[in-house]
Amino acid sequence: QVLSNLISNASKYSPDEKEIVLTVSAADNTLIISVQDFGIGIPKEKAPFVFNRFFRVEDTSYKFTGLGIGLFISHEIIQRHTGSIWFTSEVGEGSTFTFTIPLKKVSSQ
Repeated sequence: QVLSNLISNASKYSPDEKEIVLTVSAADNTLIISVQDFGIGIPKEKAPFVFNRFFRVEDTSYKFTGLGIGLFISHEIIQRHTGSIWFTSEVGEGSTFTFTIPLKKVSSQ
């Protein structure tokens, strides 16, 4: 669900045919996943509200659909799995959302 939300947002807030970069790695028993877009970006003054319920980045040059709950839900899911989620962004350059969740060893028996 988290990955689906992040990819959906990256696609929604990017101009047509812009690439989306998905990076997956693991380190120290932690899964690390990043979704990078080259879209409109998030203004610094709106950064503290990004994971709030019903928050949406408004941009008059695009018409975005959605309720503004995807990042809120993603944040809740990650927290319940004792992980972290954060982002970096530059207006006009795009955003990168990264989340981590702990990996658990599975017994082979």
